[in-house]
Amino acid sequence: MRARYDQRVLALVEVRGGQRDWERAEREFEQRGWPVVESVVRGEGLSAGVLTPDTGARLYTVEVHLFGAHNRRTGRAAAWRVQRLAKTARIEMYVRRCDVLDTDREQLTEWRSHTVAHRPPLRLPPGSGGLRVKLARRWALARARLAERRGRHDTDAGSYVTGTASEARRLARMALPTAAAPRTDIDVRAWHGRERSHIVLRRVEDGNRRRYRLMAWLCAMTFCAVVAHHQTGPRVWIWGTFAALCFAGAVRSGTGMFLSGGRGQSVLVVCLVAALFLGAALGRLPSDTEALTPLRMLVYLASTGVVIGVWLLIRQWTWGEWLAWAAPLVFAALVSFFVASGSVLHALYASPSMCTSPSSAQARS
Repeated sequence: MRARYDQRVLALVEVRGGQRDWERAEREFEQRGWPVVESVVRGEGLSAGVLTPDTGARLYTVEVHLFGAHNRRTGRAAAWRVQRLAKTARIEMYVRRCDVLDTDREQLTEWRSHTVAHRPPLRLPPGSGGLRVKLARRWALARARLAERRGRHDTDAGSYVTGTASEARRLARMALPTAAAPRTDIDVRAWHGRERSHIVLRRVEDGNRRRYRLMAWLCAMTFCAVVAHHQTGPRVWIWGTFAALCFAGAVRSGTGMFLSGGRGQSVLVVCLVAALFLGAALGRLPSDTEALTPLRMLVYLASTGVVIGVWLLIRQWTWGEWLAWAAPLVFAALVSFFVASGSVLHALYASPSMCTSPSSAQARS
């Protein structure tokens, strides 16, 4: 079974001790799912002229796999993992260099291809440049654009392309080995509407980190607002100022959700979500919701943090760890259920509805 991981770190590991220790280190790397990219004797290959030659030492370029988000200490965490391996396996092993591999995936804009035969001609015939003709042409072009956005002129093949606007247009028009010849009467439209045509999305993990940071700012703002709602005197202004600062941090984070474009829409969404959080926490929504107390708000935030922490822990478990932890819990739950079911059955049989005689049942019928 393939092991899961989040980060890949290319580590240059020096192993000393001779052929037996080298083979043992290779087996340890293989057991942990760390592929060996290259191995050379110290002072040869890439290390020639960098390290002093030593026939009793060998350099391994190992790809170390780690869980967790990318940060400044990811390379050092990989070094710690290799050092722990050296202590466990009793091998003289040293980490000489660690480079974090950037594996974050780019989010390309999605496009659908459509025909352009319905569009009015780009150039008007000579001598037909009157105002009425120009207005009619603009109206026809607006109707054509609206029909394109609604998907009425999409190609029958349902061509789907990704990339920038120019890349998507060229990809939709080019010929493929098993497809038809290239076409010039094809254009593209953004899959999610016109607003996505000028927005460049961030990479996946970078965007997720910014969303988590935005939610943290909003939760902090809501907590400060709840505390201010239950205070009196100068404390109201102090906690209200903290809530305003947290809201400013959320707006600032919202402006950087996209690599380019979409800042106004992001700020609007942040303001709407902040208003929803405050309305739910302060009991200002139309529904019958009560205002939260600071203690309840703190409990909710702590529960959310515990759930996230438990998920980050169990997502690293293997099948053996699941059986070691989950099997006893399931067994205990089943035993408790069967023990408690006896009293439940006695209570059901003793209820008046279950103690009706056949004659009374016939009488009621």
